[in-house]
Amino acid sequence: ANWANQGLFFASTFSKDPQLSITEEILKLEDMYGKSFTEQTVAKMTDNAHLYHMNRTGGEEVLCNSVKRIVDSIRKRVDEYGQDFAFSASGCDEECERELEMEIEEEEEIEVE
Repeated sequence: ANWANQGLFFASTFSKDPQLSITEEILKLEDMYGKSFTEQTVAKMTDNAHLYHMNRTGGEEVLCNSVKRIVDSIRKRVDEYGQDFAFSASGCDEECERELEMEIEEEEEIEVE
């Protein structure tokens, strides 16, 4: 899901105002860690990312043809491989996700011992 999100971010900002490449920084701990985990498919997460990036930057109709092909390629791969693959997500960024994954693994190790 991260590669799709990054690809959609690139496509939605390509050849546009550089200010669109700046995203809001999450500074509050509640915003970083306060959201609950939900299980979502890669396809659903990519749909959400597509909607977010396109709404933020003017929509798919303002993309040039080569960038539209990138978006189409991302969505095709997700449709092909991401329909049946689900995992827990909280909506936090990649760094936050990695930290939480490590904490969960540590907790599982302690429970096993």
